[in-house]
Formats: sequence, C-alpha cells, structure tokens
Amino acid sequence: MDSMTTFDAEWNSIRDHLLTLRKKGIAIEGGCIGVAMEWYCTKAFKLTLKEHYHKGFDALDADGKRIQIKSRKWIPSGNSFDNLSLDNFDYLMPLIYYDDTLIVKEVYKIPVAVVAKIGLGKGNRLRWTNETEKICKPYRLR
Repeated sequence: MDSMTTFDAEWNSIRDHLLTLRKKGIAIEGGCIGVAMEWYCTKAFKLTLKEHYHKGFDALDADGKRIQIKSRKWIPSGNSFDNLSLDNFDYLMPLIYYDDTLIVKEVYKIPVAVVAKIGLGKGNRLRWTNETEKICKPYRLR
C-alpha cells in the first residue's frame, strides 16, 4: 500500500470512529475534531506536530516554518478563525470540513504576510468568506 492509500485508510477509520461517537450522543465538537484535523494536516502535508496545546502554532514544516492549524465546519455564509497572533506563526493552515461527514472540503496554507494583508478583526479574528477564498489558493494533497 502506498503512503496516500495508508493515510486515506487511517483518516477514514478516525472519521468513522468520531461519527460513531457523535451518533451515540458523545460530544465531539471542538477538542476531538480539532485534534483530529491537526492530525490530518500533519500526516497529509508531512508536518511535525508540536505537543498538544503548544501556544501560537501547531506544527513545523520541512523548512522549520511554524504552522498554525485552524479547523472549522463549512458554513455557506463564511467562517472565522479566532485568537490569531501574527507573531506566533509563519503560515496559517485553515481547514474547512463538512460537519455531517467530517470530510475535508479544503485546506489552505497562507503566509502570515497575506493574513496580515487580509486583516484581523476584533478578537484577532480572520473572517473567512468567498472573497478570502479568492485571495488564497487551496493547498492540494496530490
């Protein structure tokens, strides 16, 4: 089995377990999904995950650049990514997923300079809209 096939199988297993927990009434929103999506990004894009709850960034890429991973369920009207401190990371990696299936819709890798140009609102919040998507290109697995 090649590495992408192994990754796909592992990710599908994690998704299935999370969805089973949700069906049984166990809350998986927030922490569980966030940790799973961080795992997804680190495995899919060959990043090194920092210890859980590392302040300011979540992973390092092959060049040692600091990556802040943020995941949100897809909402047609837009999403927001909160508590961003531009001094703490080199790239923002927002991941958008479909809530009913936990299938990843898109992942982006945005340089901190572009995040600064887009601008942060109250609460160091990046508002993610159709306009933001036009500025940033999705980061592809293959």
